This record gives sequence, C-alpha cells and structure tokens, in this order.
Amino acid sequence: MLIPYSNIFAQEIDTDYWYKISNVFLGDEYSLSVKDNDDHNPVMSPAANLQEQRWKFIKEHDNYYRIINEHVGEYRSLDNYLDGSNEPFLGKTGIFFAQFWLLTHIEKDSYKLTNSFLGKRTVLSINPKDKLLPIMEKLNNKKVQVWRIQKIEPIHHQSEVPLINNSK
Repeated sequence: MLIPYSNIFAQEIDTDYWYKISNVFLGDEYSLSVKDNDDHNPVMSPAANLQEQRWKFIKEHDNYYRIINEHVGEYRSLDNYLDGSNEPFLGKTGIFFAQFWLLTHIEKDSYKLTNSFLGKRTVLSINPKDKLLPIMEKLNNKKVQVWRIQKIEPIHHQSEVPLINNSK
C-alpha cells in the first residue's frame, strides 16, 4: 500500500512531552526501543510502559529536532553510522548533522523521519528481512517508512535545587 506523500509539511512537535514511536507497518503492538549495548541500537520491541520506549524531541534549528531516549539520557541522540550502512544508533550527543531529524507530517500522528546528513530522500524504515530492526533506506513511499509519534505524558523538568550552606 502506498502512502500519500503530496500534502507534506514539517510538523511542530511539543517538546514538553514524552512520546511513543511506533511503525505504521508493525502497528501499535511494537514501539521503538533501545538495546542495552554500547551503542544503544534502536530496535522494535513489544509495546510497554518502559523508559527504553519513551522519546523526547529537542528543537534544534529550522524544523529539525534531536531525538533523545529517556533510558539512555540526553548524552546520546538518535544518529546513524556514516560508514555507508547508515545503520541507526544512539550516538554521543554533539553537533552532528545525522542527529538533526526532520519530521515530515503525513497524516494525523504519522510522519516520515529523515536527517540532515542523509537528506530528505533517505528515511528511517524497517528492515525487510528483520522487521524488528530499524534501518535508513531510500524513500520508496511504503508504510514501513511511516512512523506514529504519540504523546505519552508531560516531561517533568527538574527545577534547580538550591545549594545548602553548611558554613555555620
């Protein structure tokens, strides 16, 4: 099934919320999650209320966002390897084009995700051989390349804790 891609525009995301990211092809039974390994590789896991499946978006520039996982923390961002495989992983947060993601609105809460490094013709998708592994692939207008981004709950920002003066 082809997904209409004619009325697209970059969509603003409320950066004060945690989100669940699922793939339209796999349905809501699976959510984007992270493996507990050195690179915290993204993987599709059975949907659950886990930190590994909670994501936030930090506005960067223009309509680009940094995508952060709650379990891993802000020191790592959704990224892709620059070795030609373009495999997604959570890289150390920095000023890297592969960490700036454009969310192209398709309909309702559905988006295509591209990054500044690979451009708008290469999108986050699902591996055709292993449906639980996200990959970066050339735009082909199929629903394996469409992601649902759903608000879960507000992010509770920690307020600054006043320093205690022990010099009495």
